[in-house]
Formats: sequence, C-alpha cells, structure tokens
Amino acid sequence: MNHIIARVAAIRSAHASLMAVQQRLLPLEKSVASVPYARPFGIAKLTFITVASLYIGGVMAKSGASFLEENEIFVPADDDDD
Repeated sequence: MNHIIARVAAIRSAHASLMAVQQRLLPLEKSVASVPYARPFGIAKLTFITVASLYIGGVMAKSGASFLEENEIFVPADDDDD
C-alpha cells in the first residue's frame, strides 16, 4: 500500500512540473483555441450519404443474388420443414 501512495505522489509531482513548463511556454491567452469550424447541414449530409449508401448496397446485393440464381451458381433450397 505504501508503494502505491509513493507512486501517486510521484505522478502528481511530475504532472505539476509538466503543467508549469507548459504555462511558461504557452501564454494563457493562447492556451484556448477558437471554436472549431462547423460544417453547414452536417447531419443532413451524413443522413443523405448513409441512406444513399445503404440503398445502393441493397440494389447491388439484389442484382448479385439474381445473377447467382440465373446462372445456377447458388439456388436456394425449398425445404419444407412443416
């Protein structure tokens, strides 16, 4: 238990010295950046791209399945497990 307390104290002192160095190198006025750029209609664009991608993927899967079935590469079995 004693070694854990010593380790925590060492980490705290290392953190304090690191913060002191950062404050000397970077003035307080420059430490906070401005608000990041927000893209207009970001959620709408994301929704449109997601829906379009899912639709195109579904169409491609449907045409691929029909191609496999036409060429008898994969034909689903009609098992009646009544």
